[in-house]
Amino acid sequence: MSTIALKSNNKGLNKKFVKYVIPSVASMWVSALYVMVDAMFVSKGVGPDALAAVNIAMPYTNFIFALSVLFSIGSSAVISMELGNKDIKNASNYFSITIVGLVIISFIITIISLLFLDEIALFLGATPGILPMVKNYLSIIILFIVFYIVSYALEVLIKTDGYPHLSTTGVIISAITNIVLDYVFVFKFNWGVEGAALATGLARAFSFVFFMLHFFSKNSKLKICKFKFEFSYFKRIMTIGFSDCTTELSIGIVILLFNQCILKFLGEDALVSYSVISYINTLVLSTMLGISQGIQPFYSPYVYR
Repeated sequence: MSTIALKSNNKGLNKKFVKYVIPSVASMWVSALYVMVDAMFVSKGVGPDALAAVNIAMPYTNFIFALSVLFSIGSSAVISMELGNKDIKNASNYFSITIVGLVIISFIITIISLLFLDEIALFLGATPGILPMVKNYLSIIILFIVFYIVSYALEVLIKTDGYPHLSTTGVIISAITNIVLDYVFVFKFNWGVEGAALATGLARAFSFVFFMLHFFSKNSKLKICKFKFEFSYFKRIMTIGFSDCTTELSIGIVILLFNQCILKFLGEDALVSYSVISYINTLVLSTMLGISQGIQPFYSPYVYR
């Protein structure tokens, strides 16, 4: 390859890097802000115990998000390869399997979580003083699990479809919705931690609708279609998405362990201080995860070249 051709190719890749990676990182930042916004509003509107309760529940939301990452990142890579191979039909088949599969998984997790809500709250480290708040917050979040999991998958796959700007737009609009509803539910309606959880859940549902509108439009290459279910496909995407899933899951594990140690040795007041530190840590790790996710849609098609 000539020097001129190489420079031209690198220039094209640089443009794609900016086009995909920056929106991806921005999306991850905004996603990380969801829980942070809840925490800020309940801290001001309810009190420090409410902030501690939201932080106690945070590892659970990290687990849900990590599960979505496991399937979303892997499916994005595989679908990108199919699009690079000009096989739109197979790409849509995999897209449909992913979405339907995640909906089924979401409902299973919802049922299990509701049945074992007390056990989950206690496992997360809820003390008798904040146990009711933790359960109230989680009980609302659990009802919106399907939107948590599927909306993130759609956010990733809309970038795979070639529209990274829509991904960022959807996340930003959803975040603004969350902030507005948090203010209304917590300060105006005095719904406490339940109001904060409801605001977050509705914001996720809003982003789900926003992204689905794209995939039902004529602009989308990926469509919901009749599909042939393939267990081998799930094994493949889970293998690809495992590393990113582990990164996200590690955030929740670290917060969980620190929460339990702090509650055991220092008490609930110290947990409030740690909450702020954990949110900063989440933003840093979200940046790295956003970069790794952002490069996948434009480098995966080169596998078939």
